[in-house]
Amino acid sequence: MNSDNVYMNNRGKSGLYSLLVRAYSSFAFTVKNPSLIFPLFGFAARRIFERKKYIFLLASPTHNNMGDQMIACAMAKWSEMYFGEYAYKSFDDGIYKDWAYFDFLRLVIRKRDMIFLRGGGSVGDRYSGYEEFVRYVLKSYPENKIVMFPQSVFFTHTPTGEKEKAKTAAAYDAHPNFTLFTRDETSYTLAKSMLRRTKVSLCPDIAMYLFGTYSPEKYERSGVFFCLRVDGENRYSKEQLSAMIKAVKSSRNVTVGDMGAESKVNDENREAEIKKLLARFSKSRVAVTDRFHGVISAVLTGTPCIALRSADHKIISGIKWFKDLDFVFYASSPEEVPELIEKAMPLDNAEPPDFSPYFDKLFEEIANG
Repeated sequence: MNSDNVYMNNRGKSGLYSLLVRAYSSFAFTVKNPSLIFPLFGFAARRIFERKKYIFLLASPTHNNMGDQMIACAMAKWSEMYFGEYAYKSFDDGIYKDWAYFDFLRLVIRKRDMIFLRGGGSVGDRYSGYEEFVRYVLKSYPENKIVMFPQSVFFTHTPTGEKEKAKTAAAYDAHPNFTLFTRDETSYTLAKSMLRRTKVSLCPDIAMYLFGTYSPEKYERSGVFFCLRVDGENRYSKEQLSAMIKAVKSSRNVTVGDMGAESKVNDENREAEIKKLLARFSKSRVAVTDRFHGVISAVLTGTPCIALRSADHKIISGIKWFKDLDFVFYASSPEEVPELIEKAMPLDNAEPPDFSPYFDKLFEEIANG
């Protein structure tokens, strides 16, 4: 059995047995991953003699979902702008893929530091591994201010969903200084109903911070870009989506894709991969998407956009942030898309909105919370 599996299976136990399991897991992880652990020892030693405060982003994404990568990019830029007195450091999502690694972080995180958890759509029972990680972070660092950036909250109406919702509520409310930001009204209402102690607030997805800080390249536009989900969160059948694309192909040039990068993404290549994604939108006259970050990418690049509903409320609730934009349309079904594309085609010179007041408020709530 791998060291991380041993740790995961026994981390809830107490006493000498638990201590021995953790010691074994830590030793085994160090032997297997010296290139990860020894720099942590050096960092911990330096922190003994410095008073600098840090913001730590835990579980920075390395997967190819570019929506999450836009969030990570925006979080770093926002933190550097608003919390310049803090040093900003991220640890990638390997820390919850092997829990022994997570324990070593205790060597470097001090009480004066803040811990940030990335936003997105992971609060719920769909991504249980990451949600369990969040609960463990809250349990492990009760003396640190911890902030989860704007999230969608969604639990299925099943026995499993109800059970996981209760676990999440208990873990979140047990922390004395935890703030959950939600990115849509539906999530805000649900979070307020299930949480008693946790501070809950409403804020746009942090990726929208890029509206005021990022200038995408300009291209000559043509055709329609269908940016469609290929995971379990899509609402419509393959047959419905294929019929929609076929109807548009009869009169327009069409490209089809998703929000995925072609390779692993990290701090070094994140912005380059985001530029590649945004170029696909910037080269299109119209984008059609059932991804919330597809809508955000369209708005960021000034691309007229048709939003299709996803399996949950991410689109139908999140799109309300753009209700005043005349180049963002909502299609209640795939059959409506071809007509909406024709309405969107003549639109030009679209610009993203100024959301800076929302992110000023985000800083104030975190700084004063």
